Amino acid sequence: KKKPKKQDPPPPAPKPPSFDEGAWRGEVEKVVRKLIRHERAWPFTEPVDPVALGLPDYFDIVKQPMDLCTCVDRLAGGGYECLQDCLGDVRRTFENAILYNPEADMVHVWAKTLLAQFERQVERSDTIRRTLERAVNPPLPTPPPAQPPSAGKEKGEEDGGKGKE
Repeated sequence: KKKPKKQDPPPPAPKPPSFDEGAWRGEVEKVVRKLIRHERAWPFTEPVDPVALGLPDYFDIVKQPMDLCTCVDRLAGGGYECLQDCLGDVRRTFENAILYNPEADMVHVWAKTLLAQFERQVERSDTIRRTLERAVNPPLPTPPPAQPPSAGKEKGEEDGGKGKE
């Protein structure tokens, strides 16, 4: 009797390109620091002080205050578990200004301008885009290599363990 040829297992699946789960932090910090340096960003860099600015209704309208330096501090201190939370805080900074200030107010206009600039920079960043894609579509686990149908079976198992009589 001829023994069947032993089949080689299939080659392992190629590994996906390496991905640094925390790389988004440095990338977002770079983007936010660039925004902070913008000539019209000064109203958004520090927490709003309603008393000093004479805005008694500020906290009635703005329920979740945020500013760019707080975002940077949280990034530097590891205060964000995920990219979406961080991006949400940066957006909230500008959305609060848009909400509170009338459309004709320069702070409202500047907030819209800087928010649009932020969104463009996020879209242009491969690191941020890949992180967002992975959050929506996490990588699938690598399946174990396929084995031939008879692999791992002892002699006689193929016919229910009865063997030939």
